[in-house]
Amino acid sequence: MATKDQKIEEKLVRVSRAVFRILRKRGAVCVALVPNSDLRWLKKKFLHKTAKIVDVLAFPDTAGFPHPESGAPPLGEVLVNKDIARKDAPRATALLIHGILHLLGYRHEKKRDIIAMEKLEKKVLKKVKISNY
Repeated sequence: MATKDQKIEEKLVRVSRAVFRILRKRGAVCVALVPNSDLRWLKKKFLHKTAKIVDVLAFPDTAGFPHPESGAPPLGEVLVNKDIARKDAPRATALLIHGILHLLGYRHEKKRDIIAMEKLEKKVLKKVKISNY
């Protein structure tokens, strides 16, 4: 029998597929729920930034990394904060969308990029069916 976290991950994987359909893009992502302490460590190690709470991280696929064939090009991993996902399904969905957009090349470093990314996030979020796990 699947655990609650496995059910949440399965739901987020289904959401990720819907996101790609909505965006009319091909791609596959690995979705995982990760404790905040691990996300903080990953952010510090790979992004050289610190934060008390890390809600989502996205890491692009590396060439040669083994993964199951899905028929769609692998884009990378989206790691969602486990505590947030357990408590707030709509927020976890929004975080997943945010991570996928990063893997598709969207950034939020300049004001115009922030505006474009937020607009697209809202558009996709409206179209994704959100329900509690």
